Amino acid sequence: PASHFVRRGESAALADLVAGDWPGAVLKPVISAGADDTYSFQGSEAGALQPEFEKLLTEKDVLVQEFMPEIQTEGEWSLLFFNKRFSHAVLKQPKAGDFRVQPHLGGSQDTAQAPTTLIEQAGEILALLDQPLLYARVDGVNRGGSLVLMELELIEPYLYLEYDQAAPARFAQAILSLL
Repeated sequence: PASHFVRRGESAALADLVAGDWPGAVLKPVISAGADDTYSFQGSEAGALQPEFEKLLTEKDVLVQEFMPEIQTEGEWSLLFFNKRFSHAVLKQPKAGDFRVQPHLGGSQDTAQAPTTLIEQAGEILALLDQPLLYARVDGVNRGGSLVLMELELIEPYLYLEYDQAAPARFAQAILSLL
């Protein structure tokens, strides 16, 4: 999504970072887990969220991103690759009225057949990386048949192996192929 990266210690007005044509915005730390310190807001609410934004900037780098409404309609795709080859997909969806897909926040996740175009686009992203990758998780949303990259998980991603019976064997084969 359209994003603004703000470094720890910098000062900025949150309202100035939110473009007028965004359907909303998300404020979150660059490095986090489980949607900690993650907020969804409308541009008109930026002033009220400014103190939280400033507090976050005293501790960490922050992203201000365009809100992706597709998360609430279709969900967020996790596309799993072993040795840069597609293995399986999981579709994560938030509970009604929320945008966070994490199960501890009421979100759900289930195996799903990802559109071929999204799988191909995720593969193109991974092809940009020169080094071999035992595993990668490409998280994104489907915006009119195009993958909008939300996260590229290359270090300790959750691989959702339990969502596809053959995935553990594919992962084991990927490990063996690198030996």
